[in-house]
Amino acid sequence: MRSSMITKEETLKILKRSYEYIVALLEFILLILRFQLNHYLYEEFKKELSRFSSSTLVDKADWDKLVEPDGTLIAQLKEVEDKISGLKDSLDEVQRVWRKM
Repeated sequence: MRSSMITKEETLKILKRSYEYIVALLEFILLILRFQLNHYLYEEFKKELSRFSSSTLVDKADWDKLVEPDGTLIAQLKEVEDKISGLKDSLDEVQRVWRKM
């Protein structure tokens, strides 16, 4: 016959399950807190961003201060255009050879 007293093993099992429940509950609360914080930051960012219209920012930008002139760009652009032209010529040659076959 079983006694009405809880054994030490049963007490430890109950305490362990209670601890696991509390840990899981705290993790859930932290997840919700992180979500709420991220949502608040996102909404405030959207609100602040809506104060500026993109066309106004682009129109008022001082592009000379934002972008430094680079004299080598013209040479690099010419080099890229030459490579594109060479690739087109190569493609045309391959297509001609392919048609002959």
